[in-house]
Amino acid sequence: MKAQVFLAVMGLAIAMASCSNDDTTTVTVHAASSLEIALGEIAESFTAESGVAVELVFAGSASLASSIVEGAEADVFASANPTVMERVVAADLVAAAPLPFVRNQLALVVPNDDPAGLAANLDALDSAAVARCAPEVPCGRLAVEAIGLLGLTIDPVTEESNVSAVLAKVELGEVDAGFVYQSDLH
Repeated sequence: MKAQVFLAVMGLAIAMASCSNDDTTTVTVHAASSLEIALGEIAESFTAESGVAVELVFAGSASLASSIVEGAEADVFASANPTVMERVVAADLVAAAPLPFVRNQLALVVPNDDPAGLAANLDALDSAAVARCAPEVPCGRLAVEAIGLLGLTIDPVTEESNVSAVLAKVELGEVDAGFVYQSDLH
């Protein structure tokens, strides 16, 4: 299952910041939590090369869009949900039409010790403690689709608002498996 992430430039701040020699310039990026690792690395490189600071704000796409529409300052918005991006566009807060800039893939993760033996037997997911994102969140919608394609019946023990929360449940051993994005794996 693949997902697209849409990028919108909220103003001209990036263009101005990239031409600036002013060390106090900051570009604020609001991005889907699934992009935390990748954008962290990109921001670090960008700052090292340009001298422009990058402030990263990560959360679920819907939460970020609501914050932006309510007045949170953002120079760039990277949403994992095109419907959510449309709310920001409808509020006339973008400088140009949003574009898909990256694709991601759904992944099923298990704790390192795999206590439920899921790596060897996906059919055991039916009786495992599984975490996923809520169905209204892109990763949750994709997980529901994937579960259906696998022909499984999974009643998740928890539905989270973003992939970072699902991954944390798996890493802490609170669940036997979780649906996240490939970009969340490190």
